[in-house]
Amino acid sequence: MKIRFAIISCLAVSLLGFIGVLPASADRPTREFSPVEDSTIPSEFACGTGDVQIHVDQNNEYASTHTDRDGVERTHISGVLKWTLTNVATGKSVPQNISGPGTLTFDGDTLDVEGSGNSAWYWYDNLPNQILYTTGSYHAIVDLANNTLTWVKQPAQIENICSQLS
Repeated sequence: MKIRFAIISCLAVSLLGFIGVLPASADRPTREFSPVEDSTIPSEFACGTGDVQIHVDQNNEYASTHTDRDGVERTHISGVLKWTLTNVATGKSVPQNISGPGTLTFDGDTLDVEGSGNSAWYWYDNLPNQILYTTGSYHAIVDLANNTLTWVKQPAQIENICSQLS
C-alpha cells in the first residue's frame, strides 16, 4: 500500500508503523511502540535505478496518540529510529538517523505533519525518483487521496540521497 510507505517517510518516520497505532479515546492518551520493519521501496518510487531496501538498524520509537476536545486525532512520535538504505542494483548503502520527533494530525484525506530533527520522505507521486533526507523543523501536508507532499515550512536542509545510492 503506497500510503503506508509515504507515512513512514514523513518522520524520522518513518511512518510505516505509525499508521498502525490505534486511535486513543478522547479521555486518555495512549503510548505504544511504533514498529518499523525492514522493507523495500520499488525502483519506480525510489531513485529509478533499482529497488531500495530499508534495513532497520535501531528502533526505539513510540507513538502517543490522543483526541482533542474537537475530536481531532494527533499522534506524537519520538525516540530513536536509524536505518540503512541500500540500492539493490548498485549495492551502495546510506545509513540514516531519522529520529524526528514529529506530530501527525489526521484530517480525512490529509495528514498534517510537523516536526524537527532528521526525517526521510519518499514515495510521493509529485516527487518521483527522490528519497529526501531532511534536517531541521518542518511543516508538511500529505494529501492521502492523491499521494502528494506539500511543504508549508521547508526544513533547513533537504538532500536527495539518490546520487549516493547510484
